[in-house]
Amino acid sequence: MRIEQQWTDGVLVLSVLGKLNTEQGASTLRQTISDLVAQGHLQLVLDFTRMLHVDQPGLDTLVHCLQAVRRAGGDLKLVGVTRRISAVIAIAGLLRVFDVYDTVQSAVRAFRRMQLLLRSIVT
Repeated sequence: MRIEQQWTDGVLVLSVLGKLNTEQGASTLRQTISDLVAQGHLQLVLDFTRMLHVDQPGLDTLVHCLQAVRRAGGDLKLVGVTRRISAVIAIAGLLRVFDVYDTVQSAVRAFRRMQLLLRSIVT
């Protein structure tokens, strides 16, 4: 598994390439998310457009990463989830846990809408 990072309108997009089904892949993603959260990056999008497979250890890793980001006051959104991966997430009962979007742009817009909403509440 490989992770590529790219900034899109102030949101860090992580493109996950390959399979998230081994301890090595799972530990790579956990460490990457942990490092980013420690650096203060709290608006993250995981782009699964080029992900080939996720199994139970991979799902466990996704939940762990989501919890870590949310505990730090941020959020993590999923993009490009294939039907196969969506089915795995649904079977595990996690569709309600993750915010899933069709495109990176729609996930980034969701972050922007939340920021505007929070600003209007605060002011």
